[in-house]
Amino acid sequence: MSALGLKAEKLNASICLPLCSKPAHRSMWSACPVRAPEQTPHPTSGRLATYLLLLKICQTVEADADLKQELEKNSAAYAENFNRQDGTGIAALFASGGVHVNSQAPRMDIEQFYQAIFEAGFSHQENKVHQAVPPGTDAALALGEYRMTGKNQSGAPIESAGLWTGVYIREGGHWKTRMLSAMPRPPQAVT
Repeated sequence: MSALGLKAEKLNASICLPLCSKPAHRSMWSACPVRAPEQTPHPTSGRLATYLLLLKICQTVEADADLKQELEKNSAAYAENFNRQDGTGIAALFASGGVHVNSQAPRMDIEQFYQAIFEAGFSHQENKVHQAVPPGTDAALALGEYRMTGKNQSGAPIESAGLWTGVYIREGGHWKTRMLSAMPRPPQAVT
């Protein structure tokens, strides 16, 4: 028997054979996913492929859930700093070279940008992370909703709410915001 035949037989005996309970299917190639091209697929190989695919999906979903929890912590820290009106604390959550993109323009002066928001009268923010996905090991994408409230200079209530998207990178062992985009919802007409 050739070296390839011995390797296939060992693979067949150690992995594939336990999957198939029919003695007629236990020839060298019929029960093994590594088989001669002219052989038809064995029903068990489809089950194995399905199992491996489901296992990978479950691992991905679990990894996404863990990532979402980590980014929810980041979002909570962001809201805490906002509610304390701490522009420096918010800026510390951004990666070096981080940018905030809104309907006016992209801004890299994060601390000054938030100080202007506080001076306009916004004093409270709530965030929700709806989805987080890892396109790589040290990068993440997330999207969610925000709602800011406060009082303008004359004491009238003000509110802005909308959607946000974030690009995050690992920097110094922590998730940092590389780019945050905020899209306010248009004001609703009073009926």
